[in-house]
Amino acid sequence: MQAVLCLVVLYYSAMLITFVVGLKKELASIPFANETKEEKKVREALVTPNDMQKQLNRLQLIVDDAKGTIELIPMVSILIVFARMRAKVDLEGTNPPDYARKAFFGIVGVMYTQAFFGLIFNILQNVMGDSTMLTKFKAAMKLLLTFGLYTCIVVIFHSIFTLTKTASE
Repeated sequence: MQAVLCLVVLYYSAMLITFVVGLKKELASIPFANETKEEKKVREALVTPNDMQKQLNRLQLIVDDAKGTIELIPMVSILIVFARMRAKVDLEGTNPPDYARKAFFGIVGVMYTQAFFGLIFNILQNVMGDSTMLTKFKAAMKLLLTFGLYTCIVVIFHSIFTLTKTASE
């Protein structure tokens, strides 16, 4: 259940960050609320983004990168709870196998890494600039993290289907 709690904290933290970014964008657009589409196009063509706008754009990119991971959290949490319920209720007090419990925390680690992935690479891009090596590394890391996540999910499914009743630990 600790794994589920960690995922819930990640979910609500990401939702709070998304809310704050959206609120800041709304507040930044208040002075331009009554302008027409043509006036907006002219203004955007003439005005260079200020530091606040640049920060909002960077935050929005980070939130967009994390969105895919955040959307998985409810279903992964249900899977973890289901695996525990199957062991405790259906099999009368049995615990999930050790490998499944390790997969629970493996999922938490991978999802936290994926969620903060955009932040890490945003910082690296600011330091190193745009680099093809960095882009390739980012793609490779995304692939490895996704593979790790789905491996843990398959391990949990395996434990659900193959678990047999044992004495409680």
